[in-house]
Amino acid sequence: MGSSPTGVTKLNAKWLIIKPFGFFVVSAVGFLFLAKRHKIDDMAARTRCMETLRELFRQYMSLLILEKTKLEQHCIYLDPRISFNEIDRYFFSGCACAYFQIAVDVYTDLRYNEDEWTDAHS
Repeated sequence: MGSSPTGVTKLNAKWLIIKPFGFFVVSAVGFLFLAKRHKIDDMAARTRCMETLRELFRQYMSLLILEKTKLEQHCIYLDPRISFNEIDRYFFSGCACAYFQIAVDVYTDLRYNEDEWTDAHS
C-alpha cells in the first residue's frame, strides 16, 4: 500500500482519498472522447470543429455543475480537476479530437467490521 503527501493512498487497486470530512474511494472514472470530421488539411475547418468540441465540453460541464449538488447529497463527489485536452492534428487525419475524464469519489465506511476479518478458509 503506497501513500502520498496529498492524502491519497492506493489500496488493493483502488484509491483511498482522505478528506477532512471522511474517507472516500475513487469508484469510477469516466473518459469521454470527442471527435468531429473536417476536410483534411483545412485548418480553418479544424478550428471551427475544435470550437464546436469546446462548446460541447462547456455545455456538459454546466450540466455537471447542476448535478453536483444532487450527487453530494448521496456522498458522491466529483473530482474538481476536470480538464479539456485537445489532441494534436496528426492523431486522426480529418478529425478534430479532444477528451476529458471525470473521477467520482464515493464515501467509504472504515469502521471495524469483524466479518471482514474472519478467515474464510478455517
